[in-house]
Amino acid sequence: MQYATTMPMSAIEILVEALKAEKVAPLPAWLMLFDLSGYRDDGPTSRVYRNAIRPSSDALRQTGSATTCCPKACRRNCGPAGAAYVEIDGPLGTASAPDLARIRVRGRYPVVHIDLTKVQHVQEEGCALLSQELQFLAGNGNGVLFSGAERIERMLRQAVDTMPKMAAFWQLLLDLQRLQGNQKKFESVALEYALYVETDPPAWEPVLMPVLPCETVEEKARRTALPA
Repeated sequence: MQYATTMPMSAIEILVEALKAEKVAPLPAWLMLFDLSGYRDDGPTSRVYRNAIRPSSDALRQTGSATTCCPKACRRNCGPAGAAYVEIDGPLGTASAPDLARIRVRGRYPVVHIDLTKVQHVQEEGCALLSQELQFLAGNGNGVLFSGAERIERMLRQAVDTMPKMAAFWQLLLDLQRLQGNQKKFESVALEYALYVETDPPAWEPVLMPVLPCETVEEKARRTALPA
């Protein structure tokens, strides 16, 4: 740690090489990189992540069970009204298109916070649009912090129970599991989808991005109630 604080750029290079060679646990290494460089969208960690780690390594796949918080430097942009924060309100349908389009715009930040706690119900068109944006973030290498993902999953479960042939509901359910690193749940949902839609089950593909913890509706309420 003393070496890292006195020679930060050298420490960053060592951590990057260790991540690329999969010689260290990914989450602690990434958190140290965040601390060393501040994880700004124009900082060295952001450039390292976008240009070196994302296209060339599977080192982040182990972070699917991460329970630590998003680093403080990142929370400034990810908090409500932050530059990397997107809230979806009301029905998740065609009327949500303007809000959903903001997700792609926020893709210039390393981590995007998608707040789903105020979604009232899901519609096929809105689910398809959200899936497109989530797939864009995965391909772009953005980390995703969800609020209220469990709420949407319950709605999607109800939707596929009543309309099991609607592929958009299944796809969004699969995308949520993939971006949260939930391989077992993904594979279970994929088998159900294949049975109902009569197709081959989608294969699990780990995302090369920081997989961040979800935030429940109750957790969000407690956080927003805390004094600044």
